[in-house]
Amino acid sequence: MSRLWDLPTDNYSQHVKPPQQKKLKKPKKKGQKADSIESETVADLIERLSKASFRIDAEAYATLYKIFRSCFLDQSISCGLVKPEKLRISGDGTPVVTSARFRSHHTCDCWKNGIFDCSCNRYFPQPDCNVGWDSSRDAWYFGYDMYLLTDTEHDLPLFPLLHQASKHDSHGFCETFFRHIAFSPDLKPKQLLLDSAHDSMAMYHLCQREHIQPFIDLNLGNSKKGDDYHGVTLGPDGIPICSAGLKMKSHGNDLQRQYAKFICPKMSKGTCTCESPCSSAKYGRTCSIPMESNIRLYNSPSRESVDWKTTYNSRTSSERCNKRIKNDYLLEDAKHKSTKLWYIRVYLIMMVLHLDAWDNIADT
Repeated sequence: MSRLWDLPTDNYSQHVKPPQQKKLKKPKKKGQKADSIESETVADLIERLSKASFRIDAEAYATLYKIFRSCFLDQSISCGLVKPEKLRISGDGTPVVTSARFRSHHTCDCWKNGIFDCSCNRYFPQPDCNVGWDSSRDAWYFGYDMYLLTDTEHDLPLFPLLHQASKHDSHGFCETFFRHIAFSPDLKPKQLLLDSAHDSMAMYHLCQREHIQPFIDLNLGNSKKGDDYHGVTLGPDGIPICSAGLKMKSHGNDLQRQYAKFICPKMSKGTCTCESPCSSAKYGRTCSIPMESNIRLYNSPSRESVDWKTTYNSRTSSERCNKRIKNDYLLEDAKHKSTKLWYIRVYLIMMVLHLDAWDNIADT
């Protein structure tokens, strides 16, 4: 096992360290993810990672990834299961429970004097883990947050990274994405599918800079309300509101002029059927908003289009891949105490998933 791990220690962190940890707040709604406790914004993180130089030989999982890439991922590419020329990647984080509860031991004698909440260093059996919120189980857990990049065509895993359980998905994606691109520049995605936890302007600027087409679900909580464009009131999703208080209909994008087009919500068969029309035109009022005014709200294709919804539905490949890793191959049934063994287990399961895909090709 040690020959597969390129660190002299079994964990990234030292066992003895201070007990301080920022506490997560329980989400208000069921099924909602916890807010980020990161001190660094997504924009600052992307800027820092963009300037960083990643070398695969410097990573603890270097040998594991080399074996996975050369013996499994490259074979899937040669079989046509993974197509680098039109790669569509989805990303998502999933909880990995390593222990029933958080554990640490005092390294001082303060408890003998009746002081149980001292700030002295403590011994942590699993120093790379901490407490996070599992939105699917609606409960706290102790362990890792595994962020996995998945190829959507055959639900095949491409690159994993284990973070502390409290890591927010938006930060987990950035750490994983930049390493994936550095180690496998030939597997740069053409399209990127992410859920609303990743919705921020910084993500769209990253995709624009890397020439990647983003399909990111909108998080209305990140949108301002009451904005207007030349006298037209815009909703939090960027859709104009007509004088009757109704959302206007999306009418596609004018890609030549780079405008998002909207028409009267009462439009029917080329005619405005509103009882109190706000325009004398037969087809009612129209509105065109420059897409560059907000690349987060006005993307191509628009979120209201069938093309966008059909493509975004492929993001469920992340859930299917995570389900196979955790449920079919029983990732969380392990009793490992070290990050080294958890990484080895994750990579072995990923290798088996590629073997399964080859098997399916042989059967057909």
